[in-house]
Amino acid sequence: MSEEFDYTLAIDYEQCSYQDLRGILVVLHQGSPSLCYPDIYQLADWAIYLMHSVSYNLGSPKYARLISLLEDLKVVFKKIYGINRIKINREMIVLINHYMKLYLYGIDSPVASPVKSPSVSSPEIVDPTEEKDSFPKKMKKAFRRKD
Repeated sequence: MSEEFDYTLAIDYEQCSYQDLRGILVVLHQGSPSLCYPDIYQLADWAIYLMHSVSYNLGSPKYARLISLLEDLKVVFKKIYGINRIKINREMIVLINHYMKLYLYGIDSPVASPVKSPSVSSPEIVDPTEEKDSFPKKMKKAFRRKD
């Protein structure tokens, strides 16, 4: 047998339900890091694509399983980041968090504050030639108690 077989597993994410994707994520996370982490990244890319396709309807009850898949992805990436400290893991966590906040809560960016700034009143104009009728009161010294 001089031929070598290619045993590469190719996952067709388009044919899987959200529940199937969660199961695939669990299996991949328990697998070998060098072989399974690229598949986890592909699964995350697919989940982000699904999140974009749903966009602002993500809060709908029929997408609750997609939200739980995204939450599971965040947990897995936090575990991977804790072990390997790879920058891409942290970026994926931030990316998923950003789009979930955007689509679920309508929060686009923390830069634009939804709070209205307080109105500034103009200072009163005092005429220096006008005389004051009363003088300020003198402050009395506070007495100290003897304990």
